[in-house]
Amino acid sequence: MAMLKMLLQEHGVHESDTQDRIQMICNKLGKSAVDHAMRKPQPWKELKWIANQNTPVVQLIKPSELEATIAKKAKSGQQIGRKAQKQKKANGQQSSKILDPAVLRLEHGVFVCGHQNTPLSQIAVNQMGPNANGVVLCNQEVAMMYLRGGKQISTGGLAMIVLDAGLEPLQTQLIAEPVKLPLICTVNSEPVLAAGQMFQLGAFPVTKNKKADQFDLVTVSTCVAKFAVFRDETKEEWSNVVAHPMKHLFRHVPPLVACSDPECDGSCENWHSNATFQLAEPILEVWGRQWLTLQFGVTEPSKADIFMVCIRLPQCMKQQISHIQGKVGYISNQKG
Repeated sequence: MAMLKMLLQEHGVHESDTQDRIQMICNKLGKSAVDHAMRKPQPWKELKWIANQNTPVVQLIKPSELEATIAKKAKSGQQIGRKAQKQKKANGQQSSKILDPAVLRLEHGVFVCGHQNTPLSQIAVNQMGPNANGVVLCNQEVAMMYLRGGKQISTGGLAMIVLDAGLEPLQTQLIAEPVKLPLICTVNSEPVLAAGQMFQLGAFPVTKNKKADQFDLVTVSTCVAKFAVFRDETKEEWSNVVAHPMKHLFRHVPPLVACSDPECDGSCENWHSNATFQLAEPILEVWGRQWLTLQFGVTEPSKADIFMVCIRLPQCMKQQISHIQGKVGYISNQKG
């Protein structure tokens, strides 16, 4: 395990923690799988692939260790991330665009199988077999042993997507087609739009899921109500109104507050969602808060005679709001 110990220390694991970390990795992934990864040309990438295919995912290094490694590289002057890529381009070097399948996740249902459009999930290479159903992400090195055979290996719906297939032509008798697919990077949870070559390895064809109605545009008819709180018409201390003007408004205008009683039959004055307006809260937008004098000049809240605000509400509340005009110091003016 000398190779694994060295790799862990290179990626930020303290020397005193390496033995415990090696033991944890071997217990969760299996010593034979770890030994196999260490014999590969890129042992760290191979080990990460195995760790990400495990359920639950095995975390090889801690976030704090990763941060310490990045900070150490930055302190030593090494370029990392996008800066490193820009530096390579500045020196005339081409940055690699090959995606690592070990850190990419395909969401359930992006691909479907057969005439019933059965949703498929991502599976690992070691899960491929006669009864396998799913989609495998891999590179050419892993895929070649299956592509050279040129035979279907599953009685279900099985496909292999080679993410670096564009680097050189792949000769095979399998049915193949270029695809673009959305993936999630497991390192930073960012979305990735990847391109690759999909090869059919099952008896039932695997295709991208194409929904007839992917999006529904929901529109709500609204109205605008302008509310004004008059200092000489409210019974509450003006300092309390200044401290929380919207709370004061909500206390005296029940339709602006959603009903919190699960057993209410809808007879109270509070907001209740309905089949037409399935909104949890009635207030859609608030703007134009002003503290004014009686001459409608802007002033300090403590010296103001009026607090005014505009609120956008569902159109169905127009009639309900108009009934409170002139009550408890409020007026309303609706606009379409």
